[in-house]
Amino acid sequence: MSTLYSSRDILGSTKLFSSSSKTEKTLNAELGFHIGIQYMIPAKIDQDLKNLAKVWVMENPHMIHLLDLLEMDNSNVCPFSGKCQVPCLQTSGRLVFTKSQIAMLKRRLLFAYSMKYNPAIYFDLLCEYIEKELRKAQKLGLQLAVRLNGTSDIRYERLNMRTGKQDAPISGSSIIRKFPNVQFYDYTKFPNFLRISWMPWENYHLTYSYNEKTTPHEIESNFKAKRNIAVVFRNELPNLIMFNGNLIEVINGDEHDLRLPSIDGTSKFIGLTAKGKAKTDYSGFVNDYTETKNGNYYNLDATLQNRMVA
Repeated sequence: MSTLYSSRDILGSTKLFSSSSKTEKTLNAELGFHIGIQYMIPAKIDQDLKNLAKVWVMENPHMIHLLDLLEMDNSNVCPFSGKCQVPCLQTSGRLVFTKSQIAMLKRRLLFAYSMKYNPAIYFDLLCEYIEKELRKAQKLGLQLAVRLNGTSDIRYERLNMRTGKQDAPISGSSIIRKFPNVQFYDYTKFPNFLRISWMPWENYHLTYSYNEKTTPHEIESNFKAKRNIAVVFRNELPNLIMFNGNLIEVINGDEHDLRLPSIDGTSKFIGLTAKGKAKTDYSGFVNDYTETKNGNYYNLDATLQNRMVA
């Protein structure tokens, strides 16, 4: 391609980070943080995404060829998504609106385009946004927290900003390394052995997302790495979850988005209630618990055993 598009060519007026509601901002401030979250359309190429792309192309016909990037391997921004694809977070809250969906599509196109042609197109803008939010946080007397994977699962600790390639097991040229005074955090579905368990930088914390493929070994390895594990429930959240015969505390993850050890502790379960299409999902991604039926704890041991039998 002879002429490269700029980040502004692709994003237009869309911002890289989404803003929180007034309630979320107030709560984050109470916890001592100013927060920024980046949402992209995740990996699944389905009819909904194709329809969304048609809307975008009507406004940007000269960029129709960029949609080919969505079929490329390097544009798969959530490689371990499974049954959660349909009830993804993008089907809940403000993310369901077409304007928000288009914004997420633009961010994904920007990321895929940049990683193919010139990583600086994306990373220069990302650094600009982080620096801007950092100044805002400092003015408010707060620490900046950034969740880069709002609806994606990119290994930013490996992603080299200069090459756009994955360095193993971590990259000294990553965005995490560049901003040691920013607290980064994410949810991930990557198996523990595919993401470094001994993160050398204290400013990046991962919470593992329990799913229909999670094994007892995966839970144990994440707890050993001092990660918490997020579990989605349909209606109610239990206070405790039984795993390996032990009752383990459940943190209410609906109260705020900040998944940090300084707030949640480590090696615990994070309970989340199903949102959007997830409320009617029975694939195994969403778990059913009611206090009147199950008592004061959720028996994860039984769930895992039943899965192995099936």
